[in-house]
Amino acid sequence: MRIEAIISSESRWCGATAPAPLAAACAAWQRHGGVPAQAIEMLEILAPLDADPETLAAALWYDLARRAPAAWQAAAAHQSEVMRRLVDGQQAAEKVFSLHADAPAHEHTEGLRRLLLAMVRDLRVVF
Repeated sequence: MRIEAIISSESRWCGATAPAPLAAACAAWQRHGGVPAQAIEMLEILAPLDADPETLAAALWYDLARRAPAAWQAAAAHQSEVMRRLVDGQQAAEKVFSLHADAPAHEHTEGLRRLLLAMVRDLRVVF
């Protein structure tokens, strides 16, 4: 993604018209140097899937939690239960993905799917 497109996309997602959950996540990123291009690209991928504002915000919070865990821990107390659940669910899913990353896909696909669905409390993190 070119820098002009990234700036335009960030304005789209984090501008004055952003829904409250998304605006809060953007504000947290601004305190840590701005929203990274990878996080903006994540939002661009989720947009055509008609992701709700909480899911979009959770994508930003999850990326912040990965890059600055202390920042997420401080912010989590001020987030809704739904938001904490989405971020925690994605973190749990990431652990499962990393456990199965080296295994051949055909050997563990069904087991991975069952484990992931058992661990995740909110199915939006799977998609």
